[in-house]
Amino acid sequence: MINCQFCAHQLPDNAKFCYKCGRQIICKQCGERLIKDAPICVVCGSEVKTNTNFNAPNHIKFSETTTERRFEACFSDQTAGNVVETLSGFLPINHQPKFQSVLDPKLVDITPEPALSAKENDEENSSFIPQQDNCATSNDADISKIFRTKADGSLSLHITDLKANSKVDFAFRASLLFIYYQNEIAQVSEVPKSDVLSFLNSLGLKNDGSYRKKMSLMKSLFSSVSPSYILSLTGEKEAEKYIEEILTSDNEGIWSIGNLSKKSASRSSGKRSSSDSYSVVASLNFSPSGKESLKDFLSRRDLKSSMELNAAFVYYLEKMIGLTGITPNHIYTCYKHANIKYPSKLRQSLTDTKRRKTWIETADMENIKIAPNGENYIEHDSLRE
Repeated sequence: MINCQFCAHQLPDNAKFCYKCGRQIICKQCGERLIKDAPICVVCGSEVKTNTNFNAPNHIKFSETTTERRFEACFSDQTAGNVVETLSGFLPINHQPKFQSVLDPKLVDITPEPALSAKENDEENSSFIPQQDNCATSNDADISKIFRTKADGSLSLHITDLKANSKVDFAFRASLLFIYYQNEIAQVSEVPKSDVLSFLNSLGLKNDGSYRKKMSLMKSLFSSVSPSYILSLTGEKEAEKYIEEILTSDNEGIWSIGNLSKKSASRSSGKRSSSDSYSVVASLNFSPSGKESLKDFLSRRDLKSSMELNAAFVYYLEKMIGLTGITPNHIYTCYKHANIKYPSKLRQSLTDTKRRKTWIETADMENIKIAPNGENYIEHDSLRE
């Protein structure tokens, strides 16, 4: 689901117009999200036409328990001025109206069903499914779990483990989530770059060229309008993926604020936990008769990252030499045979390859398999030109 940048109403992912406020939210020419109040698309320059005659429907929901009564309401501009006096008659003197952030499933809808307007019957909107008009979406609630507002109004991280695999990755995730928070909660569509840097500084991540370089490379996630960041639809989805991972994954990030010294001490002690110990599988034959050797297999491909190598090794073991029951020890043996430095957290690296690239299947670490996406990548995209 996505939110309308004009009225924050929740819409389907493929929405081009908001049925609540009638505004066009996606550029018809290039498909990028439009900026609130901008007369043109900032990406392709196409003119944006606004329907000024569309009125948001009046909407009231009411619930009652033994101790209180609650209302959830949304009104058009024409109606809002007459609402307060009407609602006050429903409530006891010692209760003030409360607008829920999450819709109670027991709420009773007392709003008459409005007739469909011509716009709602328009062909372009025929696939829209009207959603309950919550005062806050689940995405809003989820991002609010990650941040806390300090007394001075600035933001701090409430959850410090962002499931990052490096300091640079942590800074990037923190920046993306900060921008997403500003969009969804503060309703700021253009977030100044200086605000992002100030937030990173507050986390102890001083201005670093490596952070800025990664941000500049992620062109699909941001529309660069100096001196601000404007999140694209792809960027929103990436932020939502991070939020889900942070709130649901049991895996611990390799780098997070507050535990760096502990991990550094563990590395400096020269001791490795049992989960990070691997052994060579001596029975593996990387030069099988009548088949391509592992070194020749690698030489025909442009593989640089550990995730790319992980997928290549799983593919070679499973598809080239017909091995089943592939384990981290088999992957470790591939790294050693190819004389390539292996990831210090190999199991985590394999999990990340599944989670971030969907190239391999790691649900069973005693039977790792190549995934369809991984097959396509190794057989086509990884080949040297």
